[in-house]
Amino acid sequence: MTEYDHDFEGEIQEGTDIVLTSMPHEKFNEESKRRMERALEEGEPQDHYHNFEDASDVQKLLSSRRLELIVELLENDYGSISAVVDAVGRSYKNVHDDLKTLAEFDIVEFDESAKGRSKRPYIPYDNVRVELELGVMEA
Repeated sequence: MTEYDHDFEGEIQEGTDIVLTSMPHEKFNEESKRRMERALEEGEPQDHYHNFEDASDVQKLLSSRRLELIVELLENDYGSISAVVDAVGRSYKNVHDDLKTLAEFDIVEFDESAKGRSKRPYIPYDNVRVELELGVMEA
């Protein structure tokens, strides 16, 4: 099961990260309230959180191939999916499928304003962080 801290529409403020977490639902809700209060008090951008109650779901999402794509998109600007395919040396279908999966979790977005049918994949965040909490959780 996954959940978002909040839904977000619009441009992402500079200095914002996306953070993938794994913790029990109740603790995630408590942490979310604290983060929102702190962001309001400090006037800082609030990072976007996506929580996975089962840490193994994070591992499934962030396969080594998808991690490679995240790093490529954080470090380079590609004008199309085909350009990413050329950079990583994988098949178009596999790269497209992985980018689509990452987009489902709001890690990747597509700019479709380019001429022709090209979609420019990009990560609208400064960083992608993963925070896992493993072990027995206190009640």
